[in-house]
Amino acid sequence: MMRSAEVPSPPVPGPGPRRPDAPAAQHPRAARDHVVAALAASAAAVALALGPGVPVRAPAAPLTPGTPSACALGGPGCAPRVALGVGTAGLPTSTAGLYAFEQALGRDADVALTFTSFRYPFDVAGLRALAEQGTTPLVTWEPWDPTVPEDDRYPLAEIAAGTHDAYLRDQARRLREVGHPVALRFAHEMNGSWYPWGADVRGNTPEDYVAAYRHVHDVLADEGVTDVVWVWSPATADDVRAADLRHLYPGDAYVDAVGVSVYFDEPTDSWATTAQPTVDELRRVAPGAPLLVAEAGVLPGPRRTAMVRDLLEGALSVPEIAAVTWLDVASREDWRISSDPAALDVLRTALDDGR
Repeated sequence: MMRSAEVPSPPVPGPGPRRPDAPAAQHPRAARDHVVAALAASAAAVALALGPGVPVRAPAAPLTPGTPSACALGGPGCAPRVALGVGTAGLPTSTAGLYAFEQALGRDADVALTFTSFRYPFDVAGLRALAEQGTTPLVTWEPWDPTVPEDDRYPLAEIAAGTHDAYLRDQARRLREVGHPVALRFAHEMNGSWYPWGADVRGNTPEDYVAAYRHVHDVLADEGVTDVVWVWSPATADDVRAADLRHLYPGDAYVDAVGVSVYFDEPTDSWATTAQPTVDELRRVAPGAPLLVAEAGVLPGPRRTAMVRDLLEGALSVPEIAAVTWLDVASREDWRISSDPAALDVLRTALDDGR
């Protein structure tokens, strides 16, 4: 199983410079509209029961593809079909790394990957500033305190039982204050063992995870939060087999898009062996759902450029994939490609392919 990138949750203080020439968004970034459009356009959008108690995805009313409201995150009929996401240190409070990446690539990001935890409130001003510049925030919301990672201060059972509802309702208020759509990735990589909410960690069961996810969703909905795209986001299995994810899936009524973390952290990794088995499993578990490569990275080394090309070509070959998000940070590996011209050129070429 691929290990998380382990991005620290605390925000880096101090806002980064805004792009002086960046125009205000001409249209609100209606990410949920894109999700509906992608569901309608995808050939895989079929009604399929996923087991007892799991709702069936209903066909969505079609929207006109290619419009700004329908293409905030890419998708069929959009140009580009696959949106560019970028995660840099300090987002959303500090945007310096994001804009440096965009300048090096020669293209603005469509999605900004951020991380926060239950220890911290959402940065309303930072999220709003990203959205107003035309970038959809993808917030990874981690139920732990990263300053004491050995502790399980927010157990799944407590979340499901409502113990932390005061915090959740405060965050719901903050999301409403953003005033723009936000993609929310709660308790990601739950099929791994490196986070306290992971499957089989500290006695967790799949039922515990599903109950906690659904409770968080329902509290925010009860508080009137409507501009949220709910992203359920496992990690890839690091071999030719993919874990059975059905029992960890919260259900179609709770998931708008499916994400996956894809890291090549061995020189022999490839899309076919590292990512495709999990992507195939996700297409079975959530048929018709847009797929996001919610985190991607390739370790440094002589094969990096070829591996970046393989990852991107693999992602672009999957019709349901609507966005690829590159994590441009140094954590357990130095995933940054912002200073790697050859890797950046591969990314730029792949994005310009128009596929």
